[in-house]
Amino acid sequence: MAAKKWPKKIPLVPNFGRFYINVQSLADCLLSIQRKHYAYAFPKEMISSYLRDVILKLITDKILDEETFCKLDEREINMLKILIKRSHIDDTLLYKIADMFRDKRELKDRLISRLNITKGEIIAGNNNPSLTSDLASILNELRDNKWIEKKFYDQIMEDFT
Repeated sequence: MAAKKWPKKIPLVPNFGRFYINVQSLADCLLSIQRKHYAYAFPKEMISSYLRDVILKLITDKILDEETFCKLDEREINMLKILIKRSHIDDTLLYKIADMFRDKRELKDRLISRLNITKGEIIAGNNNPSLTSDLASILNELRDNKWIEKKFYDQIMEDFT
């Protein structure tokens, strides 16, 4: 796997609050966080390219990229929250993450509720074509955000369309 080319303004081991992040391993989606004198602050862990991009944006511009953040799963969001909290990089980011995480969870709950209501209407006998297109759009959004498995998506699409 070829490593991603980084802008020249990023040092090899940039400061991330109280910690240092190894950029070479970050390029390969391996999160390696160290304290002073190369003692590891966290265990090394493989991460997604989305989390890598969020961390890189925090290092370079000191801002949280909301578009990329929305693509993170819950495990990576929690990992990022712990990293920001322990590094003391910026406490206001924690509130922003909490708000975005709450919004993401509310969206998921609303979509699942709409999915169940739409499925119930179709089962009850309402065969309006707009319901099947609404069901497909809800399922597509759930699948695109990786909130449902492809097998579940395929099964519902086969049963209701």
